[in-house]
Amino acid sequence: MLCEQCKQREATTHVRRVVNGEAEEFHLCAACAGEAGLHAPGIPEFGLHLSELFGGFLGNSFAQGASAAPPPTGQRCAFCGCSLQEIARSGQAGCAQCYQTFREQLQPSLKRIHGALQHTGKRPAAPSEAQRREERLRHLREKIAAAVAEERYEEAARLRDEIKGLEEGGAAQ
Repeated sequence: MLCEQCKQREATTHVRRVVNGEAEEFHLCAACAGEAGLHAPGIPEFGLHLSELFGGFLGNSFAQGASAAPPPTGQRCAFCGCSLQEIARSGQAGCAQCYQTFREQLQPSLKRIHGALQHTGKRPAAPSEAQRREERLRHLREKIAAAVAEERYEEAARLRDEIKGLEEGGAAQ
């Protein structure tokens, strides 16, 4: 695969970044990656680790050794055996228990990435007055069809009048 930047050399640096659920992939040669500030992790001449490359899954403060102190050396999740360093390297927790084990260290990053520490989900917007009216009209039309089919004409006439009132601008009930 050719470098997406220069389109001349073989791409050796492959970066996948997910921001707000949108995934982006970049394929660059070593020279273009160096110019862009992306360096191969683990190679001494480059000296940049994945946690620094992506802004640090555990936040820049942890990657740089600031306020968020790492857990004691060797601390691992009791369930899956994953360490905080492995989570930082892969960008993924080993299991659900990792979030409890490394709660103190993960909270700042989770808040920064997701905007909150508790999942609230997505909620549909409340229906507008027009949507409620349309739903009520649909429901009344179903009821009037059933009333006519069952020969309940007085009820059908009442439903017809209610439909007419809604169609002329009455509020949904």
